[in-house]
Amino acid sequence: MKKLRKLHVFLVTLLLGGAIMSFRLFDGNFSTESIHEWALDSLFLAAIIGFIAVKWLKRKGKLD
Repeated sequence: MKKLRKLHVFLVTLLLGGAIMSFRLFDGNFSTESIHEWALDSLFLAAIIGFIAVKWLKRKGKLD
C-alpha cells in the first residue's frame, strides 16, 4: 500500500476540522465574528485530529 505524506494528512485534517465546525458559520449568519470563531475552532480541532492521525499512522507504518 502506498505510504501517506504528512502534507496529505495535514490537508485532510484541515478539511475535516472546517467541515465539522461549519455549523458555527451558519449559526452566526456568516458575520465577521462567526468567521473568526469558526477559523479558530477549526484550526484547534484540526490540530487535535492531526496529532492523533500522525501518531496512529506512524504506529501502523503508513506515514513517510
